[in-house]
Amino acid sequence: MPSTLVNLFILILAALGGFYQIYIHPLLKIYGVFDGQVQNIGTRDCYKVEELQTCEKAVLHQATGVIYFACSNPHNRAGIFNSPHDAQKRVQTRTELDYLATYDPSTKKVTRLSFTNGFTTEDTSAVHGMDVVPNSSDPKKLWIYLVNHRVPKGDPPLNGLDSVIELFEMEVGSTSLTHIKTFDYPEYIIHPNDVVGSPDGKSFYFTNHVYTRTPQNEIFAYFHSVIVKGRASIGYCHIDKGCKLAATGLPANNGLASTGNGTWYLASTFNGGIRVFEEGNDNDLVLVDTIPTKYGLDNLSIDKNGAVWAAAFPKMFALLKQMTDIDAHAPSAVFRLAANTGADKFYGKKYVLDIPWQENGTLALGSTTFVHDADRKRLITTGIMAPWVTVCNL
Repeated sequence: MPSTLVNLFILILAALGGFYQIYIHPLLKIYGVFDGQVQNIGTRDCYKVEELQTCEKAVLHQATGVIYFACSNPHNRAGIFNSPHDAQKRVQTRTELDYLATYDPSTKKVTRLSFTNGFTTEDTSAVHGMDVVPNSSDPKKLWIYLVNHRVPKGDPPLNGLDSVIELFEMEVGSTSLTHIKTFDYPEYIIHPNDVVGSPDGKSFYFTNHVYTRTPQNEIFAYFHSVIVKGRASIGYCHIDKGCKLAATGLPANNGLASTGNGTWYLASTFNGGIRVFEEGNDNDLVLVDTIPTKYGLDNLSIDKNGAVWAAAFPKMFALLKQMTDIDAHAPSAVFRLAANTGADKFYGKKYVLDIPWQENGTLALGSTTFVHDADRKRLITTGIMAPWVTVCNL
C-alpha cells in the first residue's frame, strides 16, 4: 500500500478513535454501559400503588401530603414519543383517556380528577410534565400547569405532536379542575417536557428537550443536542404577554425545578448533569453552574429542606427499551443534591451529591420522578412506563 494511503488510513483511525474518546465513551459511561448490576439501596419498606399506571410526573402538595400525578396506561404510553404515527394509532385504539389523579398515602386513597369548563383529553396523545402550585391569593386553591401532547394535526410526518401547556384551577381537596387557558405557541412551545408555574397563575417556565417538532428531523435533533451542540431550550410564558425563549443552547433538557427565590435547576437526559440558573433581565435565565452526574436525568423536585431530588437512569438503554416494550424492566435511581454545610465547603465544594435510593428494576421500573416528603418521611416514585407507583417509608 502506498505510504500516502497508509498515512491517510492512520489519520482516519486516529480521528475515529478521538471521536470515540471525546464524545462516545463519556456518553456510554453516563448510560451505564460499563457498570455492573444495579444494587438495591434504601428499598426496605416500600409498597406499590397498582391503581396508578405510567404516571410520568408526580408533585407533592406539602400542606396535605397528597401527591398529584399525570397518568396514562402502558398501551397509550408505549412508543408515543418515538413516532407521531404511533401516537395517532394508539389514540385511535385506546380504551381509556390519559388523566390526572391524586394519591393520599395516609388513607391509601386514589382519586381520578375530572375536568370542567369544556376541557377534555379526547385529543390528547399524552399528558406529561406537570406542576401543582398553591394560589398566592388563596391557599385553599391550587394552580395546575400541564404539558399536553395533543394528537398531531394534518400529516404527522410534517407536523409532529401538537404540544401545548394547559392551565387549570382547583380547590384543595376537590376532585375537579377548571380549565383556564391553553397556551398554544408552537414557535416557543416546541417539544415541551416539564413545566414550573407561578403562584399567581399568570406565568410559567418550561423545557423543550429538542428544537424541532418535525419527526424526520428528530434523530438529527437528538444527535445535535447530545454530541455536537445543545439546541434545546427553556421557555417562558405569561398569560397576558405571550411566550419567549428564556435560555437556549442547552443539551437534551428534561426536568426543571425552582427554589422560588430566583434559582433554577435543570436536568439533562442524555448528557447527565444538573445545570443551575439565576433569573436575569426580562425573565431570562442565566447559567451559573453545572453539576456533573454519573447518569442521565429526568424530572427534578425540591423538598421542604431545599434538597433537589433528580430521577436518574442507571441503564439508559434498558429505559429506552422499556419505552416501547411494556414487558421490559429498567432500573431506577435518584440523586439528592443539597447545599454543602459541612467543613469541606471552605474548600470550594458548594454542593453535596449522593444516591440515597436505587433499585434493580423489579420495584420501581424506570422511574422518571421522585418526590420526597420530608415532613412525613416518605419517598414516592413513578415512571412514564411504570405499571405502578412506588411509596417508600424512610
